[in-house]
Amino acid sequence: MLLIVIVLRLIVYDCYCVNLLSVQNHIGNDMEFSAKLRGNNKVTKILSNNGYDNKIQTIIHVPTGEVKVGRSGSILKSNAIASCVVIAAYDSKQKVGGLAHVMVPGNSPEGRTSQTTRYATDAIEELVKRMTQLGVNIDDVEACLVGGGNVLKRKDDTICQDNISSVTNILNEKGIKIRAQAVGGTERRSISLDIEKECVQYTEGDSKRKILWSANERQREIVEG
Repeated sequence: MLLIVIVLRLIVYDCYCVNLLSVQNHIGNDMEFSAKLRGNNKVTKILSNNGYDNKIQTIIHVPTGEVKVGRSGSILKSNAIASCVVIAAYDSKQKVGGLAHVMVPGNSPEGRTSQTTRYATDAIEELVKRMTQLGVNIDDVEACLVGGGNVLKRKDDTICQDNISSVTNILNEKGIKIRAQAVGGTERRSISLDIEKECVQYTEGDSKRKILWSANERQREIVEG
């Protein structure tokens, strides 16, 4: 009888160890998967006008001081834009677009090797470089600007206008056409560039998303011109 009890206890203990190991492995895999998600700033969503369909688009988030590009099927976004200026650049022929989230005007300091794309000149150079690597001709690039808002409402603020002027001058020097802009003021903004739909949208303060520019506007300009 005692022997039977001992055997039963050993069986129960073995089952407990197997279940515990299984749970630990599951938690470990979940933690690893979560870490991968946190390290990846690209999030895929299934989008449609009404409910869900089979079209998958990639959302690419562009934080302050960074530059990112994408092809058709990608939507690039930047949020919480204050004094920064975000450049949305697009080539309709190649269906390639990019965002540059500029933090400060001018060039990065000489000798600096990290976070150089915080600066207007470096950010635009990197944006052009990455787009041309995807087959874009700079003569076909169009741009929209969002940001440069004095959100803190400082009377002596100059960085907002400096950012706007710096970005505008550099784009003009490169012959990149600025199609539309929502800059200045005191409201925070956000921007999104839907490459497939050829559309730039933005928000101001707590407003709903508004269209800043789309391919339809270009077609209308051609017809009216």
